[in-house]
Amino acid sequence: MNAQVIDELKNMEEHLKKQNQLELAIRNAILTLHTEFQTHYDLLQNEREVQKELLKRMTILMERFRIIREKPIKESNIEAIIAEEGILNEFHEKVQKIRSSNVKLKEPYMNIKCSFEKFQDLCEQLDLTLDSPFIKGNHITKPLGHFIEIINDFDTHFYQQILNLELYSDYLQPHPEQLNRYKLHLEDSEDFQEFFNISMVDFKYLQQRSKNVS
Repeated sequence: MNAQVIDELKNMEEHLKKQNQLELAIRNAILTLHTEFQTHYDLLQNEREVQKELLKRMTILMERFRIIREKPIKESNIEAIIAEEGILNEFHEKVQKIRSSNVKLKEPYMNIKCSFEKFQDLCEQLDLTLDSPFIKGNHITKPLGHFIEIINDFDTHFYQQILNLELYSDYLQPHPEQLNRYKLHLEDSEDFQEFFNISMVDFKYLQQRSKNVS
């Protein structure tokens, strides 16, 4: 065996060693993101219920505000003005609580963004031309490309939702159009909920497979 062949074998061995290390790191990164996305989803459900209750009260306040504003001018008096101010103060107090709720969602999500960027960096280093079981998948676990797509979709959906809630909370006023628009961005579609639940099962299969391998 000549020196050139020996060097090629050594290089191949080093390449495969690095590949295996990267695959392990990527698998761990996927499982970390699985946990973080599930935690965020659970937090989102809790904060969504909190905000729904606030929005119910804001809808009542909006109706009261409308009734006062629709009264003829001749019926307006100091009591009506005080009532209107009280309604607006409570309404804006609820808006602040909604904004605080959105901060609770955004701040921890920045940790997910860091995990996501780390995952992307690791994937860029991986040699996808090698058809390893981890890359191509098997009868139990999905291929790596499937998880890359899921994670990208999750990040796009959740982060955009946070930005939308943050944006439209700045426009909340006692007006039906603005309240309804915000409620629309607060909810997840049934399609996404189904996609999320199915994807969580795929993550769990990978997690179980990782335990068996280790």
